[in-house]
Formats: sequence, C-alpha cells, structure tokens
Amino acid sequence: SFLLFGRCTFMRAAACLLLALCAAASPAVDPIHKHMEPPPTKPARPVLRNPVSRPSRVGAGGLVASLFAPRSTLALLPAALMGMCFLQPRLMVRLMLHAIFCIGSLLEPFEPVLPKCSVVRCFVSQVQTARRAYEVKHGIAIGEQQFFDDDAEPESSEGAEEAL
Repeated sequence: SFLLFGRCTFMRAAACLLLALCAAASPAVDPIHKHMEPPPTKPARPVLRNPVSRPSRVGAGGLVASLFAPRSTLALLPAALMGMCFLQPRLMVRLMLHAIFCIGSLLEPFEPVLPKCSVVRCFVSQVQTARRAYEVKHGIAIGEQQFFDDDAEPESSEGAEEAL
C-alpha cells in the first residue's frame, strides 16, 4: 500500500512538471491570435463627490464663487426681500400682489374642488374680487347675463319685411 501511495504522488508530480515545461515552451501569443488588436484600455473611474458636503474653495476667486453659489443665494434671499420691504415698499407691494394673483390665477380653474376653508381658496377669492372691481370700474358687464327684450326682435323683422 505504501508503494501504491508513493507511485500516485510521483505520477502527479511528473504530470505537473510536464505541464510546466509545456507552458514555458509555448510562445506568448499563439499564431491564431497574433494579428488581433490589443484589448481596450480601462477608462479611469469617475470622481464622485458628496452632494451634501461643500467643496473647499481656495483663493479670492473661490470666495466670490462661494458667495454666488445657489445654496448661498437661497440663504440670502429672505434677508434681501426684508431689506427691499424697507427700502422700496411700493415695489414690494406690487411684487406681492403679482405673486398672489399669479397663484390665484393658476388655481382658479380648480376652485370647485378646493376645500371651503383653505389658505389656497383665499388666493382665488382675491383674484375674483379684483376682477369684479376691474369690471365695475371700467363698466364691463361680463359677469352679469343680459337678456334681450322680445319687443326688439319684431321691430327689426318688420323693417326687414317693409324693405322687401
């Protein structure tokens, strides 16, 4: 049994040695694949940044760029609006009215489905009140229905018959 076990190990070692010699003797590229082009190079991995953290900005250009970054601009917007309320109150009143009327005009087609007691409904009611005031001021009767008298039709038809 000892000789059998020894022979099996010798045979395995001889087979491994023959395989190693064959691999060393074979050319680096076989004749079939000799004319193929090399594999494409691997592209560099993309550089990813964390959207939550702020990148460090160096120098005066970086300071100016960081002041005009969208995040900084949004942070300064409420302060700028409050400053404009004190410096240009008429302009800010017009701006606020435009904002209210814009929102109200966008939501007016959805008035039947809006809740009765809602902040959104006040925008729509402001738009409707302003429209009615404009119509009254300029004498436009769009909201009212006007019916024609029945007497006016026979007169026009009599005039048409006399002409014939």
